[in-house]
Amino acid sequence: MFRWVGILLCCILAVGTGSCSEEEKTWTVVYRVDPRGGTSATFRVRYKTQNQTTREEGPFTEYWESAPITEFADGEAVSLEVERISGNAQFEFAILRNGAVHESGSMAANENSGQISDQL
Repeated sequence: MFRWVGILLCCILAVGTGSCSEEEKTWTVVYRVDPRGGTSATFRVRYKTQNQTTREEGPFTEYWESAPITEFADGEAVSLEVERISGNAQFEFAILRNGAVHESGSMAANENSGQISDQL
């Protein structure tokens, strides 16, 4: 009888410790650029994807937002660069992590580029 109880306790401990492993935290990231000031501007963007490659998109002339990029690992680098091609609008831009602003920045009308970066 005690032998079966011992075997049962060993099985419970083996299953219990195997299921307690902590899952790696991942994030969904969205990049956003918003030209402001009522004047026009043409711009392009460069941003990091979850495998740390740089993607370039554009040109754009109005509000731009990337598609959600899933599976960013905790501690992974994110960055967004905005490059003015023409015009003199001001820009506000942000990196969103799970829908909340993680990092934000702005670019004045007399600046040609702006960048924000951080780790998740």
